[in-house]
Parts: sequence; C-alpha cells; structure tokens
Amino acid sequence: MIDRTNNYLWIQSIANHDIYGKLEFKIPQNKVNNYPIDELKNLNVSFVSPEDFLKVDDQTIPLFFETSYGMTPDIDIVKFIANPKFKFGVIKSSFLSGHLFGLTIKEYDSSGTESLNDIIKFS
Repeated sequence: MIDRTNNYLWIQSIANHDIYGKLEFKIPQNKVNNYPIDELKNLNVSFVSPEDFLKVDDQTIPLFFETSYGMTPDIDIVKFIANPKFKFGVIKSSFLSGHLFGLTIKEYDSSGTESLNDIIKFS
C-alpha cells in the first residue's frame, strides 16, 4: 500500500487547531473496515462499540465516512443520538481513487427546527 499520509496536510491542520485538535474522533468497531484506517493514523481516533458511537460528550465526536455512494454509518443514525444538539465529523473520499478530500465538522440540531450545519472544514 502507498503511504499517502503526507498528502493529507488537512490532518495536520486539525491536530494543530486550538479547539478541534483536542478532540477524539470515534469510529464504530463494526464499521472499521469501511474507513481508511491507515490514512487516519495521525488523527486522534478510537474504535468504540455501536452504542458508544451514539453517546455524545465534549471530547469525543462520531466520525462518518462519505463517498459518492453514501455515508458510513448511515447518516440517519444521528436521529438516535439522545442529545438535541451535537457535533460530528465527516470525511469525504473518492470511491474510485480512495483520495481523502478533507474533514468537515458539522452540528446537528433537533431542538426546534431540525438543522444540519457545517462548523469548520479542513481540506
């Protein structure tokens, strides 16, 4: 496998960020094979049970993986997270080449009118 970690300077940007550099991203153990783990080795990532993936706190946020064919895990899972407002990360990738375009921190808010907003993009 080709080592492409130097191609992803946005990962270093996250690590150096005052707020988001301290976060731990979590991936559900039952979906690990769907994520590009080798390319994400410089991110603060933990592998958790599906139940812990849905738990929200200030220091760990769910990390989703998106290609043109969909998202892993399915984005509809956010409706099962108990908190009415929380942040999560989405890594966008090319399905064919495997290139990672970047990571977006999003905020889901189900209090009042349901909304999904981009907070910050690293690319």
